[in-house]
Amino acid sequence: MNASRWADEDATHDLFRLTLVCDHEQPIYVSKPEDDSRMRGIMTSRPIVLAFLLVASGVLAQDSQTPTVADASLRLELLKRVQTDRAIRWELIAKGISDEISARMRAIDEDNTTRMKAIVQQYGWPGPELVGKDGSQAAFTLVQHADLAFQKEMLPLVKRAYGAGGLSGNNFALLQDRVLVRDGKPQIYGTQLNYTGPEVIPYPIEDEQNVDRRRAELGMPSLAEYLESTKRALEEATRQRRWREAQPQGSGPYGTVREEVAALPDSTIFRPAQMSAAGTLPIVAFGNGACRNTPIDSAGFLAEIASRGYVVVAGGRVDREFETQDFSRTGADGHPVQITTRKLLIHAVDWAVAENERPGSPYRHKIDTRHIAYMGTSCGGMQALSAASADPRTTTIVVLNGGRLPRDWPVPPGASFPEHFEWTELRAPIAFLLGGPTDGTSRLGRDNFGEIQHLPVFLADLPVGHSGAYPGPDMRWVTAVVGWLDWQLKGRDAGKSMFVGARCGLCSDPAWTVGGQKNLR
Repeated sequence: MNASRWADEDATHDLFRLTLVCDHEQPIYVSKPEDDSRMRGIMTSRPIVLAFLLVASGVLAQDSQTPTVADASLRLELLKRVQTDRAIRWELIAKGISDEISARMRAIDEDNTTRMKAIVQQYGWPGPELVGKDGSQAAFTLVQHADLAFQKEMLPLVKRAYGAGGLSGNNFALLQDRVLVRDGKPQIYGTQLNYTGPEVIPYPIEDEQNVDRRRAELGMPSLAEYLESTKRALEEATRQRRWREAQPQGSGPYGTVREEVAALPDSTIFRPAQMSAAGTLPIVAFGNGACRNTPIDSAGFLAEIASRGYVVVAGGRVDREFETQDFSRTGADGHPVQITTRKLLIHAVDWAVAENERPGSPYRHKIDTRHIAYMGTSCGGMQALSAASADPRTTTIVVLNGGRLPRDWPVPPGASFPEHFEWTELRAPIAFLLGGPTDGTSRLGRDNFGEIQHLPVFLADLPVGHSGAYPGPDMRWVTAVVGWLDWQLKGRDAGKSMFVGARCGLCSDPAWTVGGQKNLR
């Protein structure tokens, strides 16, 4: 790829993520060094919920308070323009390259450049005192997607803003290098990268042997660290793209269809492809890991369940952003990246019950509305428990890689947890399936098991870590979950035999470690 084709680089699937990283040199999927002290504090205070907090509560969330600025309306305009800028690029990930999307992206970039020219002519560089730090960063992002001539014009202003503390050294390095690379010259700081298959390679660097010294002077990590974290971000982006493109069928006898309906704007349905052959379908409402507003990482797992005769309604849509750090924000597509309320899952059950009776519905008289499971992973597990505590229709609950946090657990700024509840509010059997010693929430699940005395409860571990069971998915995990659902929702003895008694199926399976059985008959 040559430097003159930078616009084309922005308009590619995997390279889109590379462009985002190169816009900020702040890897999207890697914890930032400045966050280490906060993480150490969490690990010291309550290590049992480190994984839950990291993925569920916005530990890395930024301060959401609106700053005091000289021109609040201009700040909001810049933030809105950046949201539009990101949304069109996010659309490329979800839908793929097309002439129509590329044309809209060019039109957005041109409009943003025209507006930035007017702003700079009126105010000079829009610094934090005028539009806040986030507004000034938004302006920088718009410049990153402008034409080369305007980028050259802005470079001295960005350099001065960095010197005055209004922009970071990263910002200055990124624009300096981008101008040089687009001009066909060697870059100085190594921020502009070429993605060639599995490798991430910098465009030519002037005096490369001293590049780390120059980067350090601007407060940047070494080039090797940058390349490694960027490679990891691209691998994650590629994995997410494949998740979105995949339409997993499930290996069960009835196949799987994934669909979205207008009545559930924040949910995705997984159901048997052969609904008539599957008989009446129990309902499974599923909360995602981190309570994310997308089920893309669990799609294969949910398809396996649906293909065995269940209608599964999961939170979120497959085209929503998959966030790993800041869960307090709204995504570039205008949707929140996280929905923690139990109302999401209860509404999914309400929809399924109504569809069973609605004339003309493809689900009419095909749903077993008397047998309902709430299930979720990590934060979604607490969301499922919370929903079950408020819904007397609940037949069973499946908590995967998680559990209920204590009522007094502090909520980080800008974050939220599912609604709290008391164990006495639950009335249905619970299965806790945990990921073994490398699952950061295993102790939380075990503590929950010990606290529950009045319900049938099962606890077991499979050493797959916090989220390792889902991308495959791991069929041992699928078998256990389906076995519990078959017992609880379909009354099947084969499922029951996996969980009851000293010689239960999981008890004798060397891969599993059964941690406890209570009140199971």
